[in-house]
Amino acid sequence: MEYVRLEDAAKERPAEGWQRAGLISKKAISVDWFEKPPGHVSDRHSHENEQVFVVLDGEFVLYTDEESVALGRYDTAWVDSEELH
Repeated sequence: MEYVRLEDAAKERPAEGWQRAGLISKKAISVDWFEKPPGHVSDRHSHENEQVFVVLDGEFVLYTDEESVALGRYDTAWVDSEELH
């Protein structure tokens, strides 16, 4: 088993008004915690590993080349490795 407590995770503030904590980063999957302000839009990008998104509060709109979806509290989404989002 491996675990990381949020209070112990390495944190960064990549842009004004939001923060990120890297919890787990493995070859196949990464788990990060984000807090972003309303209206924030990230640049399109992809990752070598897969990602799982879980919305804990608010709304998160996820865009890929295939579709977009608005996720609400406790909704989840999966993004394959190298998938632009």
